Amino acid sequence: MISSPAHLTSARRRYRTRVAVAVTAAACLVAVVSAAAGAPDKHLGRVVRTITVYAFQEGSLIPVAGTNPDVLAQGDEEVVNDQLTATHAGKSGFPIIGHDAGTCTFTRVIDPHEGLANCVATAALPDGSLTAQGIVTIDAGESRPSDLAITGGTGDYQDAQGTVHVADTTGHEIFTIKLRPLLAR
Repeated sequence: MISSPAHLTSARRRYRTRVAVAVTAAACLVAVVSAAAGAPDKHLGRVVRTITVYAFQEGSLIPVAGTNPDVLAQGDEEVVNDQLTATHAGKSGFPIIGHDAGTCTFTRVIDPHEGLANCVATAALPDGSLTAQGIVTIDAGESRPSDLAITGGTGDYQDAQGTVHVADTTGHEIFTIKLRPLLAR
């Protein structure tokens, strides 16, 4: 639980960045791992490709003009600018495989430590990009695990469909990307 304004600002920054990072990490991992093993989708009998990446946050908070920057306010935005990495460390740390860019805008503030943010982020990858969007919930100053919808892409990911699950851990976020094959048209 957050007990001081300085902790709240830090938690807000982490929360907003995590959402956007999740989206971007998913896209970057897809580019790096082009042939990941899949598991059957029990509802449609299709193969779902699952990819996991780490996101290291570098975002910044932009409070609404005229509001207290130490408490959540409707309209506050978190600028997403994260490095996406592979999940296996090398000699020099985790290899960077891409980056993301986007924003998370607080649309509902329940109290100074709880709210909902709409996040939209795009992951830049060597073979294209992936974009994801969804709602992230912050509760008692911490983000809850969230699922974002993959809404599109470019290049090799032009017709991408699926979800990005964002989970927080110490020092970084874990993004689990599930790409579904397109249904026959």
